[in-house]
Amino acid sequence: MAVPPDGPRATRLRRLNQLVVEVGAKRPTRETTLPHYAQRMTEAETETQEAPATSHGGVQALDVARAHGVETMFTLSGAHVFPMYDAAVIADPPMPIIDVRHEPSAVFAAEAVGKLTRNPGLAVLTAGPGVTNGVSPVAQAMFSGSPLVVVGGRAPAGRWGSGALQELDHPPIFE
Repeated sequence: MAVPPDGPRATRLRRLNQLVVEVGAKRPTRETTLPHYAQRMTEAETETQEAPATSHGGVQALDVARAHGVETMFTLSGAHVFPMYDAAVIADPPMPIIDVRHEPSAVFAAEAVGKLTRNPGLAVLTAGPGVTNGVSPVAQAMFSGSPLVVVGGRAPAGRWGSGALQELDHPPIFE
């Protein structure tokens, strides 16, 4: 979608680009963005390994979303879904991340994209209340027949059942 050459959005984008240039920021790479356990092995390392290098779940989820026509991620930032953000930033080309102020806004925006383009809209929600806040927009998308994918974060598998932060079994809520 093209941005008109004038207007508030274009002004913000020009200012953001100016700030990036002023700071001398470089586009993050996989090696500088991901934690050590999620970095891809170099070619020299893979030659000495028997098993092929694998990417982390965020990269895999983003690859699947892109294969189905997803172009933008709508979200309210939360730690449970940081791997998805990492993947969006290091993707080539990077996937735009639209950070909203309330989870239903992310899902409604993704639903609108799906309704208008007939490609799935993607909403990424953090665990627990982030996912439950997305229930009404998911119902709206279902009634509208809009293609929509909602990815919800979850407490770490190793801590499941111990009362971890925002631990909640999400699938039954959407049945």
